[in-house]
Amino acid sequence: MNLNFEQLAAFIAVYEHGSFALAAHKEKKHASTLSKRISNLELDLGFDLFERHASALTPNQRAEELYQYAKAIKFEVDQFNYRALNVLEDLPSKLTLAIDSSILGMQITKAITEVSRHYPALDLIFVEGDTQQCIQRMHDGEVDLAIVLSTEHYTLDVAMAKLSPFEVASVASPEYAKQFGIQSGDEITQHTRRQMRQIILHSFQNLGHDDVQKASHHYYQVNSFPCALELIRNGLGWGNQPIPQCQHLIESGELVEFKAEHEAVYRWSSDAIWLASNPLSEPLELLIEKLKEFTSG
Repeated sequence: MNLNFEQLAAFIAVYEHGSFALAAHKEKKHASTLSKRISNLELDLGFDLFERHASALTPNQRAEELYQYAKAIKFEVDQFNYRALNVLEDLPSKLTLAIDSSILGMQITKAITEVSRHYPALDLIFVEGDTQQCIQRMHDGEVDLAIVLSTEHYTLDVAMAKLSPFEVASVASPEYAKQFGIQSGDEITQHTRRQMRQIILHSFQNLGHDDVQKASHHYYQVNSFPCALELIRNGLGWGNQPIPQCQHLIESGELVEFKAEHEAVYRWSSDAIWLASNPLSEPLELLIEKLKEFTSG
């Protein structure tokens, strides 16, 4: 038999929705059109695929055997169409992104998911590393874009999009805070804070920011906010955490928020950076737009 893609698509739709009416609504076709395509497919095959009932169709054993193969064929045809469109519109077929481990968990994957949905044939390669490693990979041309904890200063050959800044809160577990007589909402002396163990990002030391961010004599270094949060929740120390990532834990009482006297509210940010000599493609422009949207909280 000669494969008819419209018949194949009708079979998949009716199989998944169980009736011509529901499948027609989903596919934006007339029910009679889908019914005719199924009937023609069954004629071409030489056997029935569904048991007809008053208001529904039930796939028979032969339909069950063919469904996964039909889905695989449809997927490959869809991918071919997407890639052909990419070629026509001069879009890249692959992007490589470097993601700073310091900012994992900051809604980055939500932005990437949106880009993937908009460009389903686009192959994405992810490379993880610390801030300096991601910046170096971008300089070396190994990645198309790097998403990093902001360093504020880049070389002249680097283009940068500032993503939305985020406030941070000083937090500790209730058990750890109790050791120093701290309750939620307290303002403590800087002397007291210096006696506590701080959980700090390793990237700050590499970037030369540790003199500003390091506030305790004793500290543990980690490579990401999620890792720091896990240590803090388990009572190993205190740390500054992005409020969007820890607000629910503060509200539930799993974390205690406190402030140090004479200290302003911290705001940090992340950047999307790329080589200025390489113009942004449409998928990268969309990614930056979504990153700004989602990292705003």
